[in-house]
Amino acid sequence: MNRLQFPFQYANAAGIFFAAIALSMRFEKEKKAIKYIPIIEVALLLTQSIGAIASYVVGIGLSIMFTQKKEKTEIYMQINQNLTRLFISTVFAVGIYISRTMLDSSIVGGVVMGTLIVTCRYYITVVEKVFKYKMNYVFYAISSIGVIFIFSTDRLMQGSQTFVERLIQITDGGRAILSNPLVGLGPGNWQYLKGQWQTAQYTATHVHSSVIQIGVDAGIIAIIAVLLLIIILIKRLNRKNVYLTSAATIVLLHSVFDFTLSFLSINLLLITLILSSFNVDKNKSTIKRTYVVVPIGLVAILLVYSFFGQVTMQKAQRATSAGHYMETISIFEKKPALLKNSYPNQLVYVESLFVLGQNEKSLSLAKNLKYNTVEKHVIGARILEEKGAYEDAVNTLMSGIELTPYELDLYEYARYLINEKIPEDKINKHIKMYNYHVEKSTKQQSILVQYLDNQHQIPLLP
Repeated sequence: MNRLQFPFQYANAAGIFFAAIALSMRFEKEKKAIKYIPIIEVALLLTQSIGAIASYVVGIGLSIMFTQKKEKTEIYMQINQNLTRLFISTVFAVGIYISRTMLDSSIVGGVVMGTLIVTCRYYITVVEKVFKYKMNYVFYAISSIGVIFIFSTDRLMQGSQTFVERLIQITDGGRAILSNPLVGLGPGNWQYLKGQWQTAQYTATHVHSSVIQIGVDAGIIAIIAVLLLIIILIKRLNRKNVYLTSAATIVLLHSVFDFTLSFLSINLLLITLILSSFNVDKNKSTIKRTYVVVPIGLVAILLVYSFFGQVTMQKAQRATSAGHYMETISIFEKKPALLKNSYPNQLVYVESLFVLGQNEKSLSLAKNLKYNTVEKHVIGARILEEKGAYEDAVNTLMSGIELTPYELDLYEYARYLINEKIPEDKINKHIKMYNYHVEKSTKQQSILVQYLDNQHQIPLLP
């Protein structure tokens, strides 16, 4: 897709990171950082993140609205200047994009980057000249054509598809919250339990909304806390810290339609912005030292405590990936506490027992797994297939399909068993049950599915 992204997070998260940084640079008192904003804006535009770019424009709007409340002429001038600056950045972004995708020329890209750096060096003068000679309207026209050019690629279609899928995920996550309003499903459990509320085929292990994800993990009270934080930030918008607060606000607003807060770099940036916006006046600290030291100390203790368990868990996962199942079993049996409240660890343990042929023990543990998930039904069916209990294996898969009707792996496995393992005199009832679930899943799907082109048709059995 030729989208700019970080090695440790995908393009949309990189986009909102750049957007928040670009807004924050406007707060620097000596205004030296302002002339380098185009570099960050170009990076933002090259992520092609529609949500991040829209959030950035909202952030600029908030900044203008709260710094120039009364002078309408000044507001108009601020809007014009910011649009001109953004469109200048767009021209460079389009140049870099063309050099990378159409010309495949590092020389052209280098010339564009060099021109960008020179422009930054004389940025304020350039902007003044643009307004003096009324060239801003030319930039508007050129940049608009450039934006249309970039988004006339399959990026716009992908963006619309992604938006619809996110709406479905958010709706499904909302239904999960309503079924467990006080405490949610527990941290990290959505990826295993999502099938029970899923209304379309998708493989994302996070709800593409950090706000909804927080509710799924911890319940409605946690969502209320996040919404209160957004309200507090908006109420704190004032002439002193407007850019920092706007930057923090757009990060939180962006998280409504993306899992932005799942990235450590974004969380660290958000915390920095919030603390900085509350301490703009260096002569008047608004946060007592105790209020900072105590929480940090508690978090540090918790991290140290969890570190050793995490290291052991990762060791077991590496052993499983390498096929050293005996080592995996040994790790968990020496430290049974790792299995007590960790569903992923329980799955790894049961899988290891099955691979080593301990079918009875693995089947017993699989039946007693806390959650009814795809993995539980697949493991159970595999164990039953190994024992030759093919009909029981199919029935186990049908129970899984009843619970999670949009997991394609269950249908594929069921088709294999019905076609290859079930005797001819018993096959009809299983075909009938399979086809019933296929037709039922079609009726249960979200009305938004018709706008997606990534949904696979589940085949009926003849």
